[in-house]
Amino acid sequence: MGIALLVVGRVAAENVKIEDLDVAITAASGGEELAVSAGTYTKTMESSAGSTRGIYIEGKTMSIVGEGSDLSILDGGSDHGVVYVGNVGYMSSGKVVFDGLAIRNGKSYGGDGFGSGMYIVRSDVEISNMLFENNDAGGNTGGGVYLGVSTMLMERCILRSNTANYGGGLSVNSGVATLIGNTFESNTAISTGYGDDIHNNYGPVTVHGCGTGTYGTKGAALDTNGAFEGEPFSYSCSACER
Repeated sequence: MGIALLVVGRVAAENVKIEDLDVAITAASGGEELAVSAGTYTKTMESSAGSTRGIYIEGKTMSIVGEGSDLSILDGGSDHGVVYVGNVGYMSSGKVVFDGLAIRNGKSYGGDGFGSGMYIVRSDVEISNMLFENNDAGGNTGGGVYLGVSTMLMERCILRSNTANYGGGLSVNSGVATLIGNTFESNTAISTGYGDDIHNNYGPVTVHGCGTGTYGTKGAALDTNGAFEGEPFSYSCSACER
């Protein structure tokens, strides 16, 4: 079942409320596909769960599909984290699918500081054809995406100009991540040696065919403390700190 959330202009359209998308997600009973029309979605109030995130998804199965990462844009305004996907208690039995969206300008703080673009915990997600750009987790981990105790398949995504203490682009903490055909560019880990692009803390992480990109000025491109396998893509063994 498809739900057209909003009909707005193309990328030039501004000031579309991200909470309209959050309300539709909250109202969904499960299994729906939410079609995100073109536009730039910004936050003007708390999410339905009272979270500082713009979008809060908990314990649901659904697909959230945009018109393309250059058209359907979720923007944190450098003020708050953008997307939370989680499940209270045990691992969710459902799956959340994201496709064709941009998540940019996320900013997170304190205890809510992990994954300023997307924070995933105790969930199963698939992420395709997405752009994660200019998200800043500050002194925490996973500027673009944080994956904790979860399973993720990420394909054909770009993670660019994201910043965190550990894992500027992506941080995996006791999760299972499969990365296929993604590009990491100009991400920064503030702590030297803790993964400008990928920080893996007790993966496993499997990588196939990622682009080379341009790496940040501090830290190795890849920092891993768990199983890391698959094609070496742009990183040689010398790029690993551990």
